[in-house]
Amino acid sequence: MKRGVEAEMNTALGVIRKRWDDHAQSYDDLNQQYSGREWMKVLKTYLGQNEDIDVVDVGGGTGFLSLYAAGLSYKRCHCVDLSAGMLAIAQKHAGQNNLSINIICSTAENLPFPDNSVDAVINRWLLWTLLEPQVSLKEWRRVLKPNGRLLCFCTVGENEKDAPQSDHYTKEVEDILPLKYAVKETLIRVLQEAGFVDVEGIACPQLLSHDPQRLTWYLIKGRKE
Repeated sequence: MKRGVEAEMNTALGVIRKRWDDHAQSYDDLNQQYSGREWMKVLKTYLGQNEDIDVVDVGGGTGFLSLYAAGLSYKRCHCVDLSAGMLAIAQKHAGQNNLSINIICSTAENLPFPDNSVDAVINRWLLWTLLEPQVSLKEWRRVLKPNGRLLCFCTVGENEKDAPQSDHYTKEVEDILPLKYAVKETLIRVLQEAGFVDVEGIACPQLLSHDPQRLTWYLIKGRKE
């Protein structure tokens, strides 16, 4: 990466980190509207019956997915996020609910796991905010075992006007987010371009959205061959 581009990315990461540090509690409050029962059903369906697995929640924030995965008795659940503020709340929830999750402060592009070492990478509301989607996706593919699963939960509109991802960051950062307005077909394509197979976009209306008239939760899933 050229020095100027690298500096721009580092500045953008700083803006993104500060945004989620500052809004960690309000983000966590928003999560309370969702039905944990429905999310856990979907996770169980796509993570499978074998509980002796490593599940890595990338961009895990306050632990929404990783805590549900731990609640489903998956043995090793990791919550990775660049925001220490978000992770502090995840750790608090884990303690309050007597759940074990491994808290890791890192970016989506740099996971502290060996090659071919984890069974599933999961995320929620993350793809749109990636600065370099292909770099992140290839990193996730690196750490997955052969046949490992990638589960990406996204709220997706039918076109750019429906996109929920706006006005979170400065205009300079918003303007360089490649997947900010991505529709389902675009997200499927970027997973395929990163080398994932059996890629599908599955509507999950039972998960509900904060804006159900325009947006639907989709699971964009793939597998490492």
